[in-house]
Amino acid sequence: MSRQGPAFFGPINANRPLPKVAAARRTWLAIHEDALRRLRSAAPARTPAQRHALVVYEQMLAAIRAVIPPAARNDRAAYNRANIRMVLSIVATRKAFDRLGAGHICDFGI
Repeated sequence: MSRQGPAFFGPINANRPLPKVAAARRTWLAIHEDALRRLRSAAPARTPAQRHALVVYEQMLAAIRAVIPPAARNDRAAYNRANIRMVLSIVATRKAFDRLGAGHICDFGI
């Protein structure tokens, strides 16, 4: 994900058939699941703040997973609700990692 702000999300969401959005979200999910595995193997969470950041990261993955089914069904209303929750969880994850001074994990920004 990028720290470019709303402009980053525009190409994925703007006037695209939702099944194509679902495919993009699946790719995003695979990238972040791999990042979480790499993060856990490279640096164990020793402090409460680090453990909290990983919990928030897992919640972000759950939010990304929740966006995929409505997009695949082409259900715009359900997708919009899930997408808002996903974006809010991304923001929460960035904040949790930024507080630890680790805004960039596994060679890409959260």
